[in-house]
Amino acid sequence: MFFCASFCLNSTPTNSYSIEPAIEEFVLELEQQVDSTINFTNTTQEEQNFKVYTHRYDPKNQEILDDRSFVTLGITSLTLEPEQTAEIEYRINIPEDVLPGSYFSIIVIENVKEENFERQGGIAINYGIGSLIATHVVDDVNISEVFLNQTHAELRYKRPLNPFNTIIEYRIKNNSKYTFLPLGQLTIASEKDKPIFYKINSEETRLYPQDELSFQFKYEGSLKDLITNKIAFAKVTSEHSSVFKETQIELPYLTQTLRIGTAILGFFVILTILIVFVKKTNEKRIKRKFKEKISKKNS
Repeated sequence: MFFCASFCLNSTPTNSYSIEPAIEEFVLELEQQVDSTINFTNTTQEEQNFKVYTHRYDPKNQEILDDRSFVTLGITSLTLEPEQTAEIEYRINIPEDVLPGSYFSIIVIENVKEENFERQGGIAINYGIGSLIATHVVDDVNISEVFLNQTHAELRYKRPLNPFNTIIEYRIKNNSKYTFLPLGQLTIASEKDKPIFYKINSEETRLYPQDELSFQFKYEGSLKDLITNKIAFAKVTSEHSSVFKETQIELPYLTQTLRIGTAILGFFVILTILIVFVKKTNEKRIKRKFKEKISKKNS
């Protein structure tokens, strides 16, 4: 995976090198330590020299951070023959003074032969490739429960309800200090009809702290929905959760239709009353004028 953001300049084609895994995630406690590796392959047809380094990273804004990284590398440089693969060891060590939350680092392997690149803020990635390391630091909480209790989700429909064209919106807000990847399913069904399924967050967009994601789904039903009202039901979890966050709403097509019908009927009733009132008023005025005219003739 290439990290070609504001800090990544003149990156090479993605087939120049390969790295696995491109993203790795850990849930760790304070002062916990873990060792892991990434595999980097030189897929070019010539020997290459590389430098290896790590930085804290902000994936939301795609920026390198100057803050300390929890990642320590086993090597800082390497030389690879064509198609040769190197196993790069690294260690994650969580200090005791770190606040619980989600942190990201990037391990970069950069070709040192290329010299023509600009630097921004003293940090730049030349012809390189990176692996994103996500570390979710916990204390005495279960991150699964954090997702369940510290995110707010709701379903709503666009008014007025139309069984032939209903837009259902699912919104989820993250009130925690952790980053989640919400994944799930929206189901629209009734007791008598076959359910219809929609995938929530099919693009796998991450939900960052204090951010909100919304997804809209179009449901095209039939007049039958006026008799058998539907229910929209969402079940969403995250990559570190063992539970589902459940949300549902009714789609009261019949109630909504009756409400609209009643409003329309009421409008016509009021309009009819006004017409009748105006008509009778005019008739009374005409009769009064006629009587006044007859009275004048008789006198």
